[in-house]
Amino acid sequence: MPRPKPNPRQRTRPHLFTGRLRVAIACFLLFLWSWALDPVSLPASRWQAANQPAFQAASFEGIIGQGVLLGIFGGFRSIMADFAWLRSYIHWGRHDRASCETFMRTATALDPGNILFWTGAIDRIGYDMPRWEIDEREHGGQLQVDKAVQAQITREHVERALNLAAQGAKQHPQHASDFWMRSGHLCRLKLRNYEQAALFFKRAAEGDPPLWFASLSYVNALCELGREVEARLWLREEIKRRQARNTPDPQDILGILKERLEELEKQRFNLSLPPTL
Repeated sequence: MPRPKPNPRQRTRPHLFTGRLRVAIACFLLFLWSWALDPVSLPASRWQAANQPAFQAASFEGIIGQGVLLGIFGGFRSIMADFAWLRSYIHWGRHDRASCETFMRTATALDPGNILFWTGAIDRIGYDMPRWEIDEREHGGQLQVDKAVQAQITREHVERALNLAAQGAKQHPQHASDFWMRSGHLCRLKLRNYEQAALFFKRAAEGDPPLWFASLSYVNALCELGREVEARLWLREEIKRRQARNTPDPQDILGILKERLEELEKQRFNLSLPPTL
């Protein structure tokens, strides 16, 4: 006798209670697992709260005003900061100034302890973005932007970069010399303001900890300003300060500074000689 064919309209449904029971068991097991891990997770959470820089709400004023929605989920701040930084790279490749700067500032606000976020944002705003805006106004070379306008565009971007460097130095006082050094290079290379660059280089050279190459940059900036006498006097005092510290010098930084002082002394001697007939 042939077996009756099943009716396609009749569909088997899973037991509703069985599905809910599985979900309930899974949630219960997750709860037990999290409860069992509390003795391990609590010390780590306390260490993170003590060592991670505090969230800077004031730095979000300019970001939220541009309509960027940000969520702060405790330990996920670093992950969100990395995501924002990667997004800034995408807009950097597109030369999108507003979006790139927004995501960079978002990354520094979410994870202020990451030095690379600060330094990368300073360099992009100060070096790349002025060129992007000038190229955008020139429309691929079809128009020529006046030199005075170019200088004004560069000055505006560099000032924003300098303000960000000042915030970074305040947020990370142990790395303040690095921020002052970057500020000095921006003033020297982009603004051609050697006076302001010299002041930043001096702060970096006399900071805590000082940067030895900032000493050379400060001396060179003084020479560019025609203040060779002041450069020699300051370099002599800097060498005396380093000798008084009596700290290990595996890179022979003291020798490098002495060589630079000898060069300045030779230049002074050559200038003092009368011209030969």
